[in-house]
Amino acid sequence: MKEQIPGNIKEERSKKLIKLSNENEIEYNKKYINKEVEVLIEEKKDEYYRGHTKNYILAYIKSDKNLENKIIKAICKQTEDNHITLKEQYVIKM
Repeated sequence: MKEQIPGNIKEERSKKLIKLSNENEIEYNKKYINKEVEVLIEEKKDEYYRGHTKNYILAYIKSDKNLENKIIKAICKQTEDNHITLKEQYVIKM
């Protein structure tokens, strides 16, 4: 096609948008620090359980209890690159 944007410019723009998206995700997740969130725990990955909040935020929590397929309430203690880390959980639905 005649009026196509060169590949190197497309790639540069794409990288800028991905970087901006990641920065926005971190800023959004920071709003939840020290707040209680509800999380559907989906699976155990290594020593952490992993799930999502109602707002689709990826969340990790360490627990000795079996939390798979349970909805918990927990406090967000910190944010990482693409997820939040939780503490002080209790199960509200099985």
